Amino acid sequence: MDDPALDPAEHALALRGLARINRISFASRVHMGPLRSVAAGLDRPVRVLDVASGSGDIAVSVASRAAAEGIGVELIFADRSPLAVGAACGRARDRGVVARGVVVDALAGELPASDLAICSLFLHHLTEEGAVCLLANIRASGAVCVSVSDLRRCAVGTALARLVPRLVTRSRVVHTDAVLSARAAWNRRELAGLAERAGMSGSRVRPSFPCRMTLVWRRGD
Repeated sequence: MDDPALDPAEHALALRGLARINRISFASRVHMGPLRSVAAGLDRPVRVLDVASGSGDIAVSVASRAAAEGIGVELIFADRSPLAVGAACGRARDRGVVARGVVVDALAGELPASDLAICSLFLHHLTEEGAVCLLANIRASGAVCVSVSDLRRCAVGTALARLVPRLVTRSRVVHTDAVLSARAAWNRRELAGLAERAGMSGSRVRPSFPCRMTLVWRRGD
């Protein structure tokens, strides 16, 4: 998925496969608590920055859940892939969600300002140094709250990574990446250490289903 030379048709198939996996694993719900806390202090829609957005399925699901609770959301998709950003904006448009996209490498470029920055199931693709850089760039974007979900390293997670993708998608890219991702994941202590190095002191890392974890950092905590 990270290979810029990946065939666009294969890339699109992989994005659809990941969206199915995210949907059946309820990947968006971990961001709802941080969203509600940010929305409580605003009298306008919450600006949500989706870092390394992929096809934007998780952020769009967050926006839909928020709308059902009477919370307005405006999405900003940030990804280095123009194909992914285009797919994300199209998904938001189809669901009636206000959104815009920015093509940017989150490790090198300046990220747009937001109220809440989310990053879903991406951190494990990076080296330790890359992960710290990404978290530091998200913090520097000025968001009031940051919510980062990722895989949690464990034997059960690796077994699920071998099985589930083959049941829900034909994408060979997803079949391969799922296992590599499970093996590359960190544990909760390691993720907290990465956040500390990135200047996110006071972050909380909690386990989430299935074999995942969520880091939440609030500015000023």
